[in-house]
Amino acid sequence: MVTKNYMSGLFGRFPITPLQEHMYRVYRCIRHLTPLIEGMVESDDEKVLKAQKEISKDEHDADKMKRELRTHLPKGVFMPVDRRDVLDVLLRQNMIANQAKDISALIVGRKMQLPAEMNDGCTSLLYRHSNFNNTYISWRNFRCRFSKRDCSNRPTHCR
Repeated sequence: MVTKNYMSGLFGRFPITPLQEHMYRVYRCIRHLTPLIEGMVESDDEKVLKAQKEISKDEHDADKMKRELRTHLPKGVFMPVDRRDVLDVLLRQNMIANQAKDISALIVGRKMQLPAEMNDGCTSLLYRHSNFNNTYISWRNFRCRFSKRDCSNRPTHCR
């Protein structure tokens, strides 16, 4: 007969790692905004459609991860982070992915094209977006370097 340690049921697992994986899936979703807007500026319909499909696919992956995380979030009495806070962060991350999908659907659905006067503004928006990408990658690298666990088997996006 297998005995269960009742004390271990009081403590939940650390929920930050699944949140970080969801954050990476959201990042994968929004990184396609750059080619989407570039395609819109260049009037390249193929590039826009390809980016929109990638955004939609990655948003769907993030939604699956969100449902999985919500379902398997520990309900232990003593979690290192409050469950409501974890769900709030998850909701906000999901909103980012949904906004990227909505933007891409609007651009494709309305067949949007930019006037030449707006190209510079959109280009500067792209630079700000790419700065976010660099910040995200730097944060992942920083976290892996200074964590106490072995990060030698970390995903390639974290290196």
